[in-house]
Amino acid sequence: DHHLIAEQPFEKGILHGNFRRYDASHHLLSQMTYHEGHLQGLAQFYQNQTLRMQTHFADGKQDGETLIYDDAGVIQTRLHYRKGLKQGAAISYDPLGRVRQACTYSHDLLEGPKLSYYPSGALMMSGNYVQGKSQGEFCTYYETGIVKQIQVFDQGRMMGPPQLYDVNGYPLRGLER
Repeated sequence: DHHLIAEQPFEKGILHGNFRRYDASHHLLSQMTYHEGHLQGLAQFYQNQTLRMQTHFADGKQDGETLIYDDAGVIQTRLHYRKGLKQGAAISYDPLGRVRQACTYSHDLLEGPKLSYYPSGALMMSGNYVQGKSQGEFCTYYETGIVKQIQVFDQGRMMGPPQLYDVNGYPLRGLER
């Protein structure tokens, strides 16, 4: 019993054309295009016959928008690559399509604000990154919007213990922590 597991077109001994890989049941696992041995254009990856990720390549490196899907086929993460490195906005979504987290990358490192949200849309956490390291105040919030905790960072290092607050916004001290 023979099963086709891949279609790999070659030209002059080099991968060139549409490449497809299959599981034992002949379901598509991935499809992508090679140009003179380098990945080029759209690439798609499947699991249990469901599209799980699609990304773009230029000259063998991820370049452009990448979408990651959950089991139901709903976009779970949207991010961008430039010459193989994460670059620009990265947004994660919950199963209902609401923003769960948003951040920005520069040359594969977190850069700028990183925000996380409750399912209600209320801000859950905010912090800032400089060249991939936590910098400044990182705040966690109650769903009401009141600050729950403030932690200060300098170049990725915690600067002392976090300051904790009760549900009314009053600082907690001693055993209340």
